[in-house]
Amino acid sequence: MYNLFKKLHISPYLAVLLSFMLVIFIGSFLLWVPWAHQSGSSGSYLDNLFTAASAVCVTGLTVFPDINAEFTLYGKIILGLLIQIGGLGFIAIFTFFITLFGKKLNVLDRYLVKEALSISQYSGVVSLVRSMIIISLIVETIGVIPFMLVFVPEFGWIDGIGKSIFHSISSFNNAGFDLLGSSSLSAYKSNYIVIINTMLLVITGGLGFVCISDIARNRKARNWQMLTKVSLTMAAILIVGGAIGLFFTNLGTDITILDALFQSVIARTAGFSTVDVAGFSTAGRFIFIVLMFIGAGSLSTGGGVKTSTIYVIAKTIISYIRGKQAHGFKRKLHQKLFLQAVTLVIIAVSLIAVGILIIDGFENVNAANVVYHQERYGLESVVFEAFSAFATVGNSFGITPYLTDGSKIVIVTLMYAGRVGPMTVMSVVSDAMNREEKLHFQYIEAELIVG
Repeated sequence: MYNLFKKLHISPYLAVLLSFMLVIFIGSFLLWVPWAHQSGSSGSYLDNLFTAASAVCVTGLTVFPDINAEFTLYGKIILGLLIQIGGLGFIAIFTFFITLFGKKLNVLDRYLVKEALSISQYSGVVSLVRSMIIISLIVETIGVIPFMLVFVPEFGWIDGIGKSIFHSISSFNNAGFDLLGSSSLSAYKSNYIVIINTMLLVITGGLGFVCISDIARNRKARNWQMLTKVSLTMAAILIVGGAIGLFFTNLGTDITILDALFQSVIARTAGFSTVDVAGFSTAGRFIFIVLMFIGAGSLSTGGGVKTSTIYVIAKTIISYIRGKQAHGFKRKLHQKLFLQAVTLVIIAVSLIAVGILIIDGFENVNAANVVYHQERYGLESVVFEAFSAFATVGNSFGITPYLTDGSKIVIVTLMYAGRVGPMTVMSVVSDAMNREEKLHFQYIEAELIVG
């Protein structure tokens, strides 16, 4: 595998980018056929590309108001497969199948997988890939059962089981796609089975495979890896804090405590909804954007800049203010981690900002986009859409179907960059990011006024 990329002069980082891109384009052509759509018409290729990219990037944004009404059984199966491949990563799935039949990976192949999974060690990459696949299959299978209790009586055995499988895959992979109509889960906001099961699947997928396997292996919390402790701690803080924030900033609406809790979970990168996010207060929307931007845990099915990134930045800043060495869970946080985290956040914000400016420019220049202008969506809806796309969340103010082709391409780019990770994108551009600088001399420290 690595030898093929080496012959083509492709770096492991570029291989990751190309693997996702390849799946997106294959998926777009599989959806761009008449028999994938119930209307019998292929429609616009860009719309099908957008849908495929949203599925592979496990985002959930779509130009089709009702996925269930738009696609045939074939189209829904393709969409489900794209979500599954996108959640796990093509290289991980490819590695699983070639090792399943007895083929061993050489050192260079392991290096490629290591970089694709963004882990630091060569050892255990194959076992990690296998655990990822097994965990996904087990959790998704278990997740189907509660959904069947609701969907089978309502839709019948065949349709009910199909919806249950699709919704379980979409929930665990934090994708946000559903087959329940144009209003997402609004009709089921009082159905505790659907809502709680969806939340549990989203949270599990968002914790990350390393975290899940670590908890499964070690029952005692003191034996957990630091990443596991960070992921669990940050998830608890963000879910509870987000729910409290969303509830109290939207007291004038019909939002319930369960709605606030559900949206707090979903904001960290799943994209389902039981209430209209556009109806939130300004403060509520801001909290939602912050939750989207932070996202899920490292090596998870979710997006965002990741909880560990924010943890490192927060702990380092707090320690600096207190005049102490940065540490967490009795472990020192190296300065390099802080620099990587800050760099990631700056790159992410920069990409989103550029995307917002381009989209706003496209929509304002194109006066022919009557629906967009009549509904007065404006800059705030574009900002929300851009953050949602990059963080691979999928919530929207409803502008997605009405965007111009240029804006749709920008959204696809943001989804893609958010899924593969901005650091991976930058690593392709600059190999210097992937190697330590070896200096034979030291610069004199500068004295510079900051602030």
